[in-house]
Amino acid sequence: MSFRKTAKFPLALYLLLFALGIMTPATQSLAQSVNLGGDGSGNPIEVFADNGIEWIKNSEMLVARGNARALKGDMTIDTDELRAYYRNAKKGGTEVWRLDAVGAVKVVSGGATVHGDKGIYDVDSNVFVVTGKKLRLISKESNLTARDSLEYWTVRELAVARGDAVIVQQGKRLQADVLSAQFAKAKSGQSVAKKINAFGNVRVVTQHEVVTADKGVYNVGSNIVTLSGSVKMTRGSNQLNGCSAQVNLKTNVSKLYSCKGAGNSGNRVRGSISREGKTVIK
Repeated sequence: MSFRKTAKFPLALYLLLFALGIMTPATQSLAQSVNLGGDGSGNPIEVFADNGIEWIKNSEMLVARGNARALKGDMTIDTDELRAYYRNAKKGGTEVWRLDAVGAVKVVSGGATVHGDKGIYDVDSNVFVVTGKKLRLISKESNLTARDSLEYWTVRELAVARGDAVIVQQGKRLQADVLSAQFAKAKSGQSVAKKINAFGNVRVVTQHEVVTADKGVYNVGSNIVTLSGSVKMTRGSNQLNGCSAQVNLKTNVSKLYSCKGAGNSGNRVRGSISREGKTVIK
């Protein structure tokens, strides 16, 4: 039976049928689509599955198996198995506070799509944490990947990639131990990265140069990356070191700055690399 054609049951009714013994294994297939009643703020959550939905009373959990899907507002979660944890709501009834996705996880929200092997959605905080191999978040103009985990804050439209994190946008590549990307809605309704903070082993790669640093901030609107801490700039055979730098990804002009107070000792250095690769040290 396709989950798109099954009846929808409110969570309270679903639990009541089980408690009365009316919902038996023979009739359980009728509940392949369940309305879980809400997330505590009045937003309904619906769960679908091809292979049935199991109620585990002692754990206050529902398990949906086989092409499982959860719908909450404009967010869709698709996975092999979905576990929905519920609790008693303050205003009566029940509410879902956590969703676990296991196997082939795909989350679509606000024009962004997140892929992974396992995911935990904290309903109270509106944050989805995905782990596994080939973690990635794809939006209209960006491709964000990570090794350890991907966090996506659905309401704040904030993504945090941890472990060898890389974002590629408009042919430009920014890499770090941790990347925090703030998204915003474009006129098309799609999510576009607006500001990206980078922490640890930061690496900016353009067509002309490679710049490394400890920290970085990429302002997508101005196409400028501001870097700080042990900055090293390499373009061809030219290599310059400094405390901070600005890389303009639009004009391909980079500026390197010395440390504060260096001018007092006569060691003030500023480097500028032009589009043609000419190096000037002042």
